[in-house]
Amino acid sequence: MLSVNCHIRLWGLALALGGFACQQAHKPEVSAPQPETSQTAMSKGSPHRPRPAIQVPAPIAPGSVQAVLVLEKLLPPAGEGATSQTGQRAEARIVSVTGYGAGMNHALADGQKITVYFPRGVLKEGGKQMQAQDRAEVNLQAPLQEHEAYLVNSVIRLIK
Repeated sequence: MLSVNCHIRLWGLALALGGFACQQAHKPEVSAPQPETSQTAMSKGSPHRPRPAIQVPAPIAPGSVQAVLVLEKLLPPAGEGATSQTGQRAEARIVSVTGYGAGMNHALADGQKITVYFPRGVLKEGGKQMQAQDRAEVNLQAPLQEHEAYLVNSVIRLIK
């Protein structure tokens, strides 16, 4: 019986020492405190590399497209009694598409020729009248029918 009692005590001692060793292994190390850095100014991966500035583009209205186009030629006013008060139609060539709004189902390709309609006053950008061969970034609204002109909602900027 003495030998069984001795074995039980040895096993108990071994388990106690093993548990103590496990607690020491899982104890977190305490390091010297580091100066706090702003997470908004630092990147997540490296604490010393500044985060690049990201420019968020303005949202594009539903059913419209932003594109860079070149005015090929201004078309004469259509209809009898049409004056400069009604707006201006023009033929334009798409240079590149900047972005589409939600629900825009007309895809435009680079180099595609389209007819655009400038409402009264939109053709003047910054006090300057746009002319043939001018390049501009515009916001276009899709036509309701396939063969109608795209409506120029705004001229974002002229490109030299």
